[in-house]
Amino acid sequence: MLSILSLTMASASTTHHVYPSQAIQDSQPHQCRFWGMIASYLPEDVVLDHLINLPYSLKNLGGWNRNGWGFAYYNDSEPLVLRGELPANTDPNFDLAAQELAGSGARIGVGHVRLAASGASGIPNPHPFIRYKGGKWWAFGHNGVLSKTILKSLVGSEYLAENPPTVGDNWEDPDVIDSDLYMLYILKCIEEKNWNINEGIAKAVTDISEADSGAMNFFLTDGETLWGFRRGYTLYYYYSETSPQYSAIASQPPTSTQDGWTALYDYNLIILTGNNPPYVIDDITTIEFYELTVASSSITGITYTINGSERMTPHTEMIPEGFYVLVMPSTHDGYVWFHWLEDGDTNRIKTVTMNTNTTLTGVFTLVPPPPPVGGRAFPINMPMIKPELQIPWIWLSTIILPLVLTVVYVKKRKRNIEINF
Repeated sequence: MLSILSLTMASASTTHHVYPSQAIQDSQPHQCRFWGMIASYLPEDVVLDHLINLPYSLKNLGGWNRNGWGFAYYNDSEPLVLRGELPANTDPNFDLAAQELAGSGARIGVGHVRLAASGASGIPNPHPFIRYKGGKWWAFGHNGVLSKTILKSLVGSEYLAENPPTVGDNWEDPDVIDSDLYMLYILKCIEEKNWNINEGIAKAVTDISEADSGAMNFFLTDGETLWGFRRGYTLYYYYSETSPQYSAIASQPPTSTQDGWTALYDYNLIILTGNNPPYVIDDITTIEFYELTVASSSITGITYTINGSERMTPHTEMIPEGFYVLVMPSTHDGYVWFHWLEDGDTNRIKTVTMNTNTTLTGVFTLVPPPPPVGGRAFPINMPMIKPELQIPWIWLSTIILPLVLTVVYVKKRKRNIEINF
């Protein structure tokens, strides 16, 4: 069961610290701010800096985004969600929730502070929106405003009826929030694309951008990967290659300068995974997708990686044009790597340029059994006397052989005596 906890407190005495450069930057029009991080496990100190301690932390940004805050983090496939109604910079529960997220050891964490511009206000921040689709729990946050009328038209009445709103009694309720519809349309497009997430996102943002000029920045995660998209407002990412290794996105860097954070541009889609550098698609609305099929012979079920993400043979997916690195294992369940079937290349690490549909087959050979070491070798169809059964015969032979020799000797002696007489 999904765990959602709303935290509220009547009084708050936390002081909000105003930094001059922050005040200038945040005086520009915007709706909401968000943050997300992915790692093998979230580094506690870094998370606390991003959420509480640094000048542009999510807490400090709550001074201009005063309609509550929300977090979600994944220890496994199902997120734990924490929300508050008060501004993040004045709500002690924000600090408690941020500390819980930071110390959770989770793989993915996302956060959001809201400036209500659509639907209900005076409620705990509904961002991140949470939905269960395609066997996964999804979390979504939005920075911007879109037309609910246009979004409802794109989603369609049948899909709306199957998926009730997060806030509001029905989709015609004025409390409905545009971001809820935005998430729902993205998930619908992903479902229509056979759960190919990149391709579904491409369709959704293309359709919406053709019909609506509003800001569309979002984060989306399925508990395994973190996506970020920019159109309309600022969005940055950061990658730490050294310990602690992590990737993060944020509406603006939490530091007082850009300091290692890289700006994204309109229509950029960034894909963040746990152990690999972020991957940026320059314009998700124009990029082509191609079919990549990876198989294996003489055994199936081989686990391989593509740009660091695990797959298992045989596997087919639609991926954006570009360069990809496939890595096959050197051994698997008694088999060893041999070569790629298509070109005979014996290097199990292959760089693939995806500009057409592509099939690759990794060939593995069975390892021969090692020769016997020492002792006697017996054909498998020859019965072998067990050593413990040989012991009694050896013992009997030591008794019978002397008796036989004695009898022979006595008979021979007797015969000699008879001859002499």
